[in-house]
Amino acid sequence: MANETRWFFARSGQQSGPVTISELKEMIGRGEVGPGDLVWHEGMGAWTPAGKTLELAANPAAPVAAAEIGYYAPAMGIPERALLNLRGHARPTGDTGDWPLDDQRLNQFQSALKLRKKITSAAGLYRLLLFLAIISFAGFFVAAVVTLLQNQNRMRTAMYGFVPFVALFLAFSVLYYFAERGTRRSHRWAPLTMLIIFIVSGAVQISSIIVTAHSMGSAQTGSDAVVGLVVILIFNGAFAIVSWKALAAIPRYLAQPAWCQELIVKAGL
Repeated sequence: MANETRWFFARSGQQSGPVTISELKEMIGRGEVGPGDLVWHEGMGAWTPAGKTLELAANPAAPVAAAEIGYYAPAMGIPERALLNLRGHARPTGDTGDWPLDDQRLNQFQSALKLRKKITSAAGLYRLLLFLAIISFAGFFVAAVVTLLQNQNRMRTAMYGFVPFVALFLAFSVLYYFAERGTRRSHRWAPLTMLIIFIVSGAVQISSIIVTAHSMGSAQTGSDAVVGLVVILIFNGAFAIVSWKALAAIPRYLAQPAWCQELIVKAGL
């Protein structure tokens, strides 16, 4: 048509045109013109981004299901996958025309993230144990100081018993610190060390309870021993399982694409 509006567009600082609006829409659909590229036709006050131009944002042929999301416009280049993932979320105010993740890369990132969660769960457990160790040490230290002040005549003897406990608390605090740090950085020695410690400590505690109950021989002692065994099995078993999952997940996580690992680390996940 002779009187049809002629459009011009600018991409990477280079002006092109004129083209018809139908041709421009086809170019937008093919990705040859992005939503951030400037367009203009005679009668417009100034060059305007294609994504903010009413004539280009509208598309009667768009499917009804996709149009349920208010910010959807085929000219913006939003893939169907993104529509489904963002359904129900608040409307994005950033660039909705740049989608570097295709289905394959998104699936790769999701797989890496699932494996990463098993690793960070173990790291979080070790951090919690570190916190509990510090709190326990502080409480024990205060109680010990009070006891020593009340019994100054026995201070020298008490100090010999106090020093091993201090060394034990410090050793476990250092262990939990490096285990958390090493696990978060995907070093297998960290969850492996903690797995061994949980298994060995659980076995030692169970053996101690059984020997004590057998030597005392009372019914009350036997019932207390059963409760103690159940508690130890639950806690040490759960801690060992978390460590085992992290230990098994680390090599699979490291086998994921390096760009997935970089994104995860940069995001602090």
